[in-house]
Amino acid sequence: MVEERTLSLKQLAAEINRTYQQIIDDERKSIDYATEIGEMLIANLCLAAYRRLVARGKFIQPRSSSELEQRVLAGISPLAEFMQDNWVKDDQAEGPTCEAFYKVFVQWCMTTGHAQLARSYPRQKLGRAIADLDEWSWLKSGGRTTESGRKRRYPGIRRKTEDE
Repeated sequence: MVEERTLSLKQLAAEINRTYQQIIDDERKSIDYATEIGEMLIANLCLAAYRRLVARGKFIQPRSSSELEQRVLAGISPLAEFMQDNWVKDDQAEGPTCEAFYKVFVQWCMTTGHAQLARSYPRQKLGRAIADLDEWSWLKSGGRTTESGRKRRYPGIRRKTEDE
């Protein structure tokens, strides 16, 4: 009887140890996640303050910082990364059709490991989500014209070339 009790206490101690380790692992994961979210929040706040300074004309943005801003923004938002990787503003460009724009998006999602993103943004929601990004807030699909084969386009953008 004493031996059974000892074995039972050993099992209990092992179970307590396993539970304790699980709690510690869960806490570490929570702390890591909170740290990651906090870093993204700080980055967003800094970018917003920086943009306000630039908009007020109180700060002249050097070209190198503009490139850094784009890389940081791309790291925070996959949609910003998509636009940065594939498109440039060009006021003279006729722009891609909405269908072509979406095909480029889906292809980019599949090749960069963002397949879930493609499922999250059907064609109708993608344009609105892109327009929610500060840098691309001006982007709207244009009306149907006979030149475009009666298809809607995103005027003012074009695909990036390899040199860009």
